[in-house]
Amino acid sequence: MPRSLIVNQSEFEELCDQIHEAGLVAFDTEFVSESTYRPELGLLQFSTLQRCAAVDPLRVHDLDRWWQLMADDETTVVVHGGQQEIRFCIERSQQSPRRLIDLQMAEGLRSRSYPLGYSALVMRVLNQRVHGGETRTDCTRRPLSERQIQYALEDVEHVLPIWERQCASLIQQGRREWLDAEMARMIGEIEAELSRESWRKLSGLHKLRPREFAIAR
Repeated sequence: MPRSLIVNQSEFEELCDQIHEAGLVAFDTEFVSESTYRPELGLLQFSTLQRCAAVDPLRVHDLDRWWQLMADDETTVVVHGGQQEIRFCIERSQQSPRRLIDLQMAEGLRSRSYPLGYSALVMRVLNQRVHGGETRTDCTRRPLSERQIQYALEDVEHVLPIWERQCASLIQQGRREWLDAEMARMIGEIEAELSRESWRKLSGLHKLRPREFAIAR
């Protein structure tokens, strides 16, 4: 399957056109959250049945087209452990994903194994090994190495074949609708989490002076 790193806006828009036409895409992100108030995107990875592509958000600055696709009624987006991807979508588009599938959730409903890591899931469903050797590298530092890019793309390369088998299994077991219900629950919980004013949970607020209160907020 062709692989590429997209670093300019026109190539990104072309990729979004292809995703819209396909109506089905695997999606993942690489991000850093240890030293920032909100997670900082370092890479976005996509896979359709025709291609795998990574998008560099430090060079492609307008990602609105993708977040709109992720939240529309026509594009099925398949993720693995996608809580942070849901948060990115809500924060950047002010909308929630509407046709989202999470492989971890799907596997839990069909086999009671939850949560399974990506490598274990690829082995279980496809009987293939993935490397995962760059999990701790800083994806926001440039230039990205070829190894980092290949590892990142590996995270989406097997997602759609896994979902195809999971979906068939869930339908056979009469549990396909269960997954839709669980995805709605997961997204609802994240929506509620993001809507809460986290500073209100700090202890001792009633003891603070006005300036201290403002700083806490």
